[in-house]
Amino acid sequence: KIQLKYLPKGLPKKTSSEDEPNNMPSQPSLLLVVKWGGQLTQTGKNQAEALGKAFRKMYPGGQGAVGDRPDVGLLRLHSTFRHDLKIYASDEGRVQMTAAAFAKGLLALDGELAPILVQMVKSANTNGLLDNDVDSTKEQQKVKHTLHDLLAKDRSFTQEDYDTIAPTRSRSLISSMNYIKNPVSACRNIYQYIHEMIALIQSHELNPTSGKPIVPNIICMRFEM
Repeated sequence: KIQLKYLPKGLPKKTSSEDEPNNMPSQPSLLLVVKWGGQLTQTGKNQAEALGKAFRKMYPGGQGAVGDRPDVGLLRLHSTFRHDLKIYASDEGRVQMTAAAFAKGLLALDGELAPILVQMVKSANTNGLLDNDVDSTKEQQKVKHTLHDLLAKDRSFTQEDYDTIAPTRSRSLISSMNYIKNPVSACRNIYQYIHEMIALIQSHELNPTSGKPIVPNIICMRFEM
């Protein structure tokens, strides 16, 4: 996954303890971020497990049993139903691993997530669990068409545009519109900067000293509307 992130003040300055010189510009820049998606991080696993523990403690019935622990009620119910609990998730790997981590915290299980995933997480026939979006699709299309018409005008935003796009006077929307000013002109500038970035990548594709290909991990470019 490739993401372009706008940095209005440029990259943060390096500390004096770092040996590498700071050659990054301080003017507004575009940061090219390359993401490796599809894998659940350890932080995500910990958060899902902690959420499962929180849900376990919300269930009543544990008071007065095994040292007055507030989380025993759900565990006793689960053992009574002979491990009949199933968690349904989509067939994406990271979603299923998140569900397994949640089940581990919910039922105070030990061990790795793989056996929990096989035993308790199901991915078949999950379409019926999703909300029906047929009714909302029409409204979404109306909003998309309205925004497309407003953003396709080659002129600065007028007061009527502000009233239409930001009727609630949201501070973030007003600030974004003030910064963009002319949406078509802003898109042209972004298009030009992307071409300049591609040319920069191609010029650094081969290291002139060793002849070996290199991949620049951070590319900053001046970005002005």
